[in-house]
Amino acid sequence: MTNVRVDFPFLMEDRDRHGNVRVYVRRGGIKIRIREPKGSPGFARAYAEAVYVLNHPVGRHPIGTKARLALALLLFTGARRGDVVTFGRQHVKDGTLRYVPRKTRYKRMTPSEKPVVAPLAEIINESPTGDLTFLVTDYGKPFTAAGFGGWFRERCDEAGLPHCTAHGLKKAGATIAAENGATDRELMAMFDWSAAAQANVYTAAANRKKLAAKGSRLIVGTFAPPEGKVPHREENF
Repeated sequence: MTNVRVDFPFLMEDRDRHGNVRVYVRRGGIKIRIREPKGSPGFARAYAEAVYVLNHPVGRHPIGTKARLALALLLFTGARRGDVVTFGRQHVKDGTLRYVPRKTRYKRMTPSEKPVVAPLAEIINESPTGDLTFLVTDYGKPFTAAGFGGWFRERCDEAGLPHCTAHGLKKAGATIAAENGATDRELMAMFDWSAAAQANVYTAAANRKKLAAKGSRLIVGTFAPPEGKVPHREENF
């Protein structure tokens, strides 16, 4: 991605596979697409709203809400939505969440074990939950996978994140973990993947980013003046 304009902090752009320009605001692991055309009357407003969401990413759904609980379960466990809707206190023992992923249980019954990290434990303890599942509908019943996906989609819209989905959080988590040094094997364990090739998509991208940054620093080092020396005007291009 490249900077679009210097007077719009966090504004970035890239191109899709058809060559169409896509514009975002991005900071850290949060990226929000702006669909209003640059230069249009609605662009500045859309930009301002997106930056507000960057600065208040969980303001619409604070700790203690069902939406924040859903976000935490998806992000901190790396589980698919079809598994998240089945999680309950009976799956947690000694700080570990244990379950058999639904997607692969037809060929193996090996349990997946995920630590209940401190932020997740706090959110669970502060949130309303059901008897057998943490997440329940307004009628007190467990969600279906499809029903949960639609419900979570609506909560994302309320938070000003129309591009976010339950599955998208899995990708976001994998990207964040890879950029912070997670290995292929660690990603496979975290996200219940069977093939290293799937994890390698994220680690390879993270490595390319780090290598590019290192290469850029080497180029900058070539043109930087020796320590303590101020370049003369004629030495500047």
